[in-house]
Amino acid sequence: MIRTFRRTWQTRKTKARNKDGVPVRKLVGEPTKEIVYHVSSLDADSRTAEKFAEIVRTHWYVEVYHGKRDNGYHEDVLTRRCDESLMSAAMVARSFGMWICARRTEKTTEQVKRDLWEHPSKLVRIMLKGGLL
Repeated sequence: MIRTFRRTWQTRKTKARNKDGVPVRKLVGEPTKEIVYHVSSLDADSRTAEKFAEIVRTHWYVEVYHGKRDNGYHEDVLTRRCDESLMSAAMVARSFGMWICARRTEKTTEQVKRDLWEHPSKLVRIMLKGGLL
C-alpha cells in the first residue's frame, strides 16, 4: 500500500482567450489537500520512495493521455459498436492525429483538424517531414 499526498485546485473558464483561441482557466479558492492510497504488488523493500513516486506519476501520465483520447475522440463510446480490427485501425489513425496536433503547439487541436481538412496535401508533407513515409 502506498500513500500519496497531493494538492488540487478548482478552476473555471474565463471569457479571456490565449493567443491560440483557447479559453483561459482561472484558479478558484485555495487548493484542497488529498491523501490517496495506491495498491501495488511490488515488494516494498525492493523500491525506494522516489521509485514509487515515479511509478505513480507514470500511471497518472497514462491516465491523462487516455482522458485526452476519450474527450477528443470519444473512444470509450465508439468501442462498443465496432469489431476489433476496425477499432484497432481507428486507434492508429487517432494516434497519428494526436501526434500531429502535439507538434503544432501554435494551434489548437480543432484548428489543426480544420486546417488539414481544408488542405489535405499538408498531411502528406507532415508525414514526409516526420519520417513516416
